[in-house]
Amino acid sequence: LGLYARYYDNAREVTWPVGSLKPTGPGFYDLHGNVHEFCQPIGHFGRNEYDIRRFDEEPGEPYTVTETSCIPIRGGSIYSRAILTRCSAERYVAPDSAREFAGFRLAHNH
Repeated sequence: LGLYARYYDNAREVTWPVGSLKPTGPGFYDLHGNVHEFCQPIGHFGRNEYDIRRFDEEPGEPYTVTETSCIPIRGGSIYSRAILTRCSAERYVAPDSAREFAGFRLAHNH
């Protein structure tokens, strides 16, 4: 894992430039670790763990973020232990919060 991802054991609590480690087989850099990635909420928890909100059942309806919504982040960060540095490990943050350990993945199709 340490060859492909920055996480608690090797990041020294500092975010690193993309591409500072080896790419995955398909050529993706920093797919795990470094910073959590914001993800599209499919079903998520509100700030109250019992306040569960989901997409409207109608296909094609946009998801609306509310004041009590939380946005899922995945992939682990510089503060994550190795076991949580994976795409299935999900945390939630308020949409109006700023975190140094969460961001977006930009992709370019040639």
